[in-house]
Amino acid sequence: MDPITHVVVGIGLATLSNTPLTVSNPLFWAASLGSVAPDLDVVYRTRGEISYLYQHRGASHSLLGLISLPAIIAFLLQIFYPHTGFQTLYFWAMAGTASHIMLDFFNPHGVQLLWPIKKTRYHQSLLNGFDPILILVLLLSICGYTYGMTQPLLFVGCLIVYMLFRWVMSKTVHRFLIRQFAGDGPKRYIILPSIFSLWSWDFLIDNNDTITAGEVRIPSGKMQIITVLKKSHEKIVKIALANQIGKMFGDFTPYFHVSPKKKESNEIYLEFIDLRYRIKNTFLHSAVAVFNENAELKKAFFYPFSKKREIKIAG
Repeated sequence: MDPITHVVVGIGLATLSNTPLTVSNPLFWAASLGSVAPDLDVVYRTRGEISYLYQHRGASHSLLGLISLPAIIAFLLQIFYPHTGFQTLYFWAMAGTASHIMLDFFNPHGVQLLWPIKKTRYHQSLLNGFDPILILVLLLSICGYTYGMTQPLLFVGCLIVYMLFRWVMSKTVHRFLIRQFAGDGPKRYIILPSIFSLWSWDFLIDNNDTITAGEVRIPSGKMQIITVLKKSHEKIVKIALANQIGKMFGDFTPYFHVSPKKKESNEIYLEFIDLRYRIKNTFLHSAVAVFNENAELKKAFFYPFSKKREIKIAG
């Protein structure tokens, strides 16, 4: 999620302290700082775009980060607010940090909750990167609290109701797809929030031979098939998936497609496509791996966000 949403949720949670919403209130500072602290992993950008994309939402978004980051925040805030107990500051900083990890859990990129034990990204794809409706509802509840018109629990209630609303939308799309594609053999349905539209949901239908990518609009129920990707069962694909590039891309995204693109001068070009994020007919992240006739990886390139941004990662 975007930083604005994280801060708004952090401030909203701090209203549960039933203390004045002012810039001098250490509890609001603790919750606000906690709500943005996990994104300090932005420092990985100093090592390059690849490092950041793979490390983002790792250690700082884990249970270990949930325990350690609030302690650092509470320690620093006690320097400026010595009369506020460490435990109190720690509690509200942890509330903010927990809200950040929770919101990112509801995004397709997910969070590595069990880092460093497991680097699996856990997620429940319900929210876009930015959700203006969520922001508006939460800001209204915070304003109501500030002017004494609403109770603090209204904020939590609005957050829970909206998340349930998104969950119902996702399940509605899932049931719709099952009806539309019933009888076509075993398959897996993956529902993802659209990047830009709050009322559109992307979907992937994965079976033995193809991955179908499309979009369903709520509440009209209009469906559009964007592309049908054929799965390659060639030996070189299996080798690539077990290779460095395959493992790297598999750690980056749980939903991807790989297929041979071309053969040139005894070299085989394989394309990896991250299927989570799409703008119109184009998926944002991709990679290309080049193998020789002996199935040895010669070079590989990663394309974050656009084919125009080429980053060499092997060779």
